[in-house]
Amino acid sequence: YAGKKGWDVARTDLVKEQVAKFLNHATGRGDLSGLQKFTPGLNAIFFAPRYFVSRPQSVWDMVRPGTDKFTRQVAFENLGAFIGTGAAMLEVARLAGADVELDPRSADFGRMKIGPVRIDFWGGYQPIARYIAQIASAHTKNTSTGEFKFANPGETATRFFRSKLSPLGAAIYDYGPGKQTDYAGNSLLISPKD
Repeated sequence: YAGKKGWDVARTDLVKEQVAKFLNHATGRGDLSGLQKFTPGLNAIFFAPRYFVSRPQSVWDMVRPGTDKFTRQVAFENLGAFIGTGAAMLEVARLAGADVELDPRSADFGRMKIGPVRIDFWGGYQPIARYIAQIASAHTKNTSTGEFKFANPGETATRFFRSKLSPLGAAIYDYGPGKQTDYAGNSLLISPKD
């Protein structure tokens, strides 16, 4: 396989290292670099920080300067097959009668909906793509009505950050910088009864 794909034998160790790094990123084992020693603390504040950083890192492996040609090809083939398979599954589901949302400003983007059940097989890439589209367009799409509404890009970015917090991190945020509101903007304060 390697010979057919252009593996440079003189750079074997580098290629092995880069392919292994891509495989780690593609399977959710992101590299926290200098923060690695703080992983237990980060896990207490964020929900799966290594998994979250692995999503953009796996794409970056295709275009990172200094990446070997063989590694780029492995990354491109794997990510291309992943996206192609996902798109084909969505099309088959649509043809079979499932609702499929293609607007990236909707929370249901890239998901198939069969009755009340939503199926998302994008493995952590969907929220990143959705929030980028919402921030860039300054609009969100209501999943119930299909209506668009203005969404402040700063608030959208803050909501994305909030969605990546662990329960403990979310509670600290909600009662601090979150101004005592939850993810949906509901007040966490108990109002006195009349």
